[in-house]
Order: sequence, then structure tokens, then C-alpha cells
Amino acid sequence: MPNPDQLLSIKNILDKSSEYLEGKGVESPLLNAELLLSHTLGKRRIDLYLEYDRVISTSETIQYKSLLKERGRRKPVQYILGETEFMGLTLRVDQTVLIPRPETEQMVEIALEILEDKHKIELNILDVGTGSGNIAIALASCLESAPITALDASEEAIELAVANAERNGVGGKIRFLVHDFISTGFPDGAYDMIISNPPYVSLDSFKSLPPEVREWEPEAAVTDYSDGFDFIKKIISLSSDSLKTGGTLLMEIGGDHQKEQVTELMKKAGYSELNVGEDYNSHARFVSAMN
Repeated sequence: MPNPDQLLSIKNILDKSSEYLEGKGVESPLLNAELLLSHTLGKRRIDLYLEYDRVISTSETIQYKSLLKERGRRKPVQYILGETEFMGLTLRVDQTVLIPRPETEQMVEIALEILEDKHKIELNILDVGTGSGNIAIALASCLESAPITALDASEEAIELAVANAERNGVGGKIRFLVHDFISTGFPDGAYDMIISNPPYVSLDSFKSLPPEVREWEPEAAVTDYSDGFDFIKKIISLSSDSLKTGGTLLMEIGGDHQKEQVTELMKKAGYSELNVGEDYNSHARFVSAMN
């Protein structure tokens, strides 16, 4: 770890920091060091390499070392920085919400393709378990006229999602609700699409996840404390009564091991036109079906 009493250049501090993070088991240690240093200096990552020989001041080194120490404790870099990027949008994130993943960007892209095919002037959408609001906000940013209702049982998550929607100029297009659908069902309405990235990690699998997830992200947004299917089953059951005829249910799932059971649950619930999409690692990750 950089010593604040020893003034280092950007190159030196990145070299030492990436070595430190690698020793702590952090994936992509150089990238993490770059993100933390660019945040500390108020610069873009590319600027670090344009000023490679610049010496970092003592105050900057102390501030940077504090952030680096947090990352060494395996706190996610997104929580340290307080924000993340999702489909070109900047979203605030903290430990009350799940950090949006690239896979979920894929699901939003799938949703947009499905909605485009519906050729309707106004589409009614329900986002179940909105968290930071990433899915609802991305959809609202891409769709001209599509009323979106976004639910989460966490009041803190909804407060953050509302702030994110306002920050990205779509606050007036989304209705955010503190709502526990497990106990009270979905809000009244007929939806063209119900979309969700539910907690799908089983309790056993949760225990073996990396520290960044297991120790820092909200457990209730990751696992159902059961076999990974509790929320999925409930969403499938409720959606059949809440979707319009021809409406689409689109969910992110836990991978190949859930594919067969989820599709079977959908078939038994009467859905048709089932489709399974793969993520960037060629794992079954998205399931869509028509009501």
C-alpha cells in the first residue's frame, strides 16, 4: 500500500496499488486502482496515463490510501465511489441496493426488443424489485411513452431509486412504490410487460459467493434464503393474472441449473412462446414468456 510520507508518481502508485489489491484477492486489481485514483484526483482514467509522471501530493495520497484500504477489505468499488454506470446512465448505489450488473443490461435490451415488437402507442410496465431503479430508469430513458411502476419492499431502496430517476431526467415517467409483493401481490393494473431481476441465489450458494457480494451487498436482494426459486415462483404465479393477454413476463435467472425448472413452472402456469436467452458467458440467464 502506498506510504503517504513517500511522494509517488501516478505510475508508481498504480503499480504498488495493483500489487496490493492482487494480494488481497481482488479481481482486475489495476482497473480497480485506476478507478479509485481517478476518483481521488477528479480525472478520467485515460488522463492518468497522460500524466503518468505526475507526483501525487501528500493529501491526495492519504485520501487515496483510505479508499484503497476499503477495496482491500473487499468492499465493492461501486460502493466506495458511491455510483456506477448502467446502460450509459450514472446511478447512485449504496449498501441498501444490489449493484447493477452487465447481464441486467442485456435483459433491458431484450425487453426493448420485445416492447418494440408490440407496436403499441403506450405500454404499461411493471418492474418488480427495482433496487437502485436501474431497469425502470433505463427503460424510461429509451421509451417515449411507457408508464412504468417500480416496486421494492425496501424504503431505502425506493428513496435511492427516486433520486436516481430524477438525476437521469425520468422522474415523471416512473411510479415508485414501497411494496412487498410477496405478502400483498402486485398493484392493480394490466401490464404489457412484467420484468424482474429477483433474488435467485440459494442460501447454500450464497455462502460461497465472493466477499464483495456475501459481505457487502444486501442479502435480501441476492438470496431468498431457500432454494433460489421462492421469488421466481411467486412472480410467475402473480404475473399470469396481472399481464394483459399477449403480455410478456421477462426475468433474470441464476443460470443453467435453473433453466429447466423455471421453464417448466411457466408452462404449468399457462405461458406460451417461452424463450431462454444466454448472458455474455453463454449461461442461461433470461427467460421470457407470453401470457
